[in-house]
Amino acid sequence: QIAAYVYRALSMTALDVNMSEGGFYMFLNFEKYRQKLNQRKITSGQELCQQMLTQTGVSLLPGSSFGMPSDSLTTRLSYVDFDGKAALDAYKNDPRDIRDKFHTTFPNIVEGVDALTAWLKKL
Repeated sequence: QIAAYVYRALSMTALDVNMSEGGFYMFLNFEKYRQKLNQRKITSGQELCQQMLTQTGVSLLPGSSFGMPSDSLTTRLSYVDFDGKAALDAYKNDPRDIRDKFHTTFPNIVEGVDALTAWLKKL
């Protein structure tokens, strides 16, 4: 459910996002934002990650850390910043509870995705 939430939220932007098939990671491609990013002197995944962290508090890893060219505007997003025990307890009580209380069960993920999408809208 976490992966589906993150995927849906980021798919509402111009990002190319691949749905995670396991783990807690997604690869994001910002290529459609290249012109706008270049205007901000962002020409690499490393620069993109640095600006994202500085301006939004969202930490991503550049695609170059995973074999992509250094000028690639790709990143890897990890969405594991949540209290696992609280999420498991909520799920045990009622599996629908996580969906209904997603914002309170996974607040850091919601905040990070919101910050990322808001930053993209401002480009």
